[in-house]
Amino acid sequence: YRGAGEPAANASCLKENGGASLSPAAAGSKRVLLVEDEALIGLMMRDLLTDAGYAVSGPHGSIAPAISAAEATRFDGAVLDINLGAELIYPVADLLAGQGVPFVFVTGYDEHSVDSRFAEVPILQKPLDRRMLETIFMTRLHEAATANAGRYASSPAIA
Repeated sequence: YRGAGEPAANASCLKENGGASLSPAAAGSKRVLLVEDEALIGLMMRDLLTDAGYAVSGPHGSIAPAISAAEATRFDGAVLDINLGAELIYPVADLLAGQGVPFVFVTGYDEHSVDSRFAEVPILQKPLDRRMLETIFMTRLHEAATANAGRYASSPAIA
């Protein structure tokens, strides 16, 4: 998918938001925003999510491209590193929460360092365990889809 959800003409990676790509995946795949400033960790997470059938935008290494992606595309979920160098992920988390997009945090810090507004958001500790990322993230998306199924059937979609 490109931009606001228009179908891509082919299965190659699509360039968007300053060089980050939306990974190829099967038609109808859930779209995931990935924000991670450590290149190797970001690539590992992208590969894991792509292998699981998700279309992944990122890894985005800073706030600005992540916000641009979240404003341009309706994501089904997100994986967010809390500390992006000198920036904290909270502006992106606020935007996604306002859109009703479920997400998980990834951090090398303890859970007490997370802003109290996001106390209910699952936290994955670095170094990441691939199975833990897959289990927690996919559970989070499933729970959100189940909780929102009735709500979206009777109300307009959140833009």
